[in-house]
Amino acid sequence: TSFTDLHLFSPLLQSPGENPNEVHRIINEFSLAFFDQYVKQKDDGLILKRLMTKYPEVNFKVNR
Repeated sequence: TSFTDLHLFSPLLQSPGENPNEVHRIINEFSLAFFDQYVKQKDDGLILKRLMTKYPEVNFKVNR
C-alpha cells in the first residue's frame, strides 16, 4: 500500500484484497498520531502504540 489516495478513484489502482476506504482511514489515523506526537508534541507515543495494537496488520520500517 502507498500513501496516495488515487486508489480511491480507480479500481485499477487498488492492490488485490484491499479496501481503499479502510486503507485511507488507517493511513489518516497514523498520520494524525504522528504529527500530534512529533510536530505538536501533544502525545508521548501512546496514541501510536494504541494504533499498532488496533491494527496489527500495519508494519513500520525505520531507516536510519
